[in-house]
Amino acid sequence: MYQTFNQGQEFLTTPERLRYQTVPASLLEVDIRQHFHLTEADRTFLTSFRGAANRLGLALQVGVLRLMGFLPEAWASQLPPEAVAFVATQLATEATHLADYGARQQTRSDHFLAVLRHLEYRKWEPLDAAWLEPWLVERALEHDGDRVLLAMTCQKLHQARIARPAIGTLERLVGGISDLATQETYRRLAPLLTDEVRQQLDTLLLPETGRQLTRHRWLVQPATVSNPAAIVIALDKLRYLDGLGVASWDVSSLHPNRQKRLALLARSRSNRNLERLPAAKRYPVLVAFVRESYLTLTDEVLSMVDAFWEQSLAKARRAHDQYQQQVVAAKDTALRTLAQAVEIVLDEDQTPAGQVRPRIYDQVPREDLVLAWEAVQTMLYPTRHSHLSFLAKRYPLFKQFTPRLLEQLGFQQGFAGDDFGPPCSWSANCRRAGGASCPSRPRPGS
Repeated sequence: MYQTFNQGQEFLTTPERLRYQTVPASLLEVDIRQHFHLTEADRTFLTSFRGAANRLGLALQVGVLRLMGFLPEAWASQLPPEAVAFVATQLATEATHLADYGARQQTRSDHFLAVLRHLEYRKWEPLDAAWLEPWLVERALEHDGDRVLLAMTCQKLHQARIARPAIGTLERLVGGISDLATQETYRRLAPLLTDEVRQQLDTLLLPETGRQLTRHRWLVQPATVSNPAAIVIALDKLRYLDGLGVASWDVSSLHPNRQKRLALLARSRSNRNLERLPAAKRYPVLVAFVRESYLTLTDEVLSMVDAFWEQSLAKARRAHDQYQQQVVAAKDTALRTLAQAVEIVLDEDQTPAGQVRPRIYDQVPREDLVLAWEAVQTMLYPTRHSHLSFLAKRYPLFKQFTPRLLEQLGFQQGFAGDDFGPPCSWSANCRRAGGASCPSRPRPGS
């Protein structure tokens, strides 16, 4: 896939590089027992060497290689005393013998090669970059942090039983992967990037007549409120993306993490900055951006509608509570007013039949009687016994966006048995994708 090997810049700090080059100053007991325990095969291997110092040194190298995947230059002076004592006890020797080990460089080199053969490891070779680079590119499409990739590379070599080279070699190799990942991203999206799509993506960064914002900045702007105007704007954005055909763009060749990072890059950069990017980087960034915007806006529209509905319900409940309080207050007033009128009607000795009405109107104005009667009628035949009856006042607000909402988004049921539409097969793959590929998820332009 790659004809040349990119050599990037070093990125580790001095303390970070030191940690990759030395044995840890302290080890957990579980790590010591796991990596420095001598198996029967280890003991058989050690019997072919003379001298307690040689056997102790070789045994410790076996443990260090198992632990770290390579042998630091000054490993003998860096090992924690408890690790040395653990191995010495197994060999029935003294830990102090380590001071006598490896006086000759040739001896240390020969012993290291013997340990490699015993553990079925081999040394790193420059040609190993030929298979490691494509593997790194795949990892970079998922995790583009240099330090994360470096740690994964060391682990990969350890698993492949290859004694890793100096950390600077791997550091430079990882540092050059970013450009290769960019090239690979562009290659995977090449079938999508037709001349028409390229032109549409370029249009995102160009100012339009009569618009203060480019389409890119317009799509980036988030909704800050959940009201009909904001919902309509979000639906306008979805309609624009539908017009670009974003729903049919196949970006499955890119890892979701890669898509999210490219989309985030587009959101955080200015139009001018994006225009200056080379085409191989600019177009994938914009593809990921509009695709992510398409999915995000769908969720945002539904969230805003839900929030506006909840706000409307809350206001309807408050209006209903106020109405009930007013009814209670009106009831007391109505009862007092009607009681006065009834008292006059029942006072037959003082008020003749022909004088009842004038006497009542003299003490209780007719308007008050009408209001009292209306209050009684309301209590006898309530028309607003639920807060839902107060939602009618908000109908004009819902009407501003609901026709567009139902036109642009198609709804389906989420569970079999719902009387809402065709059943949904909520598969394991669908759940892992967070519902992004679920046929029951509302989609623009359905």
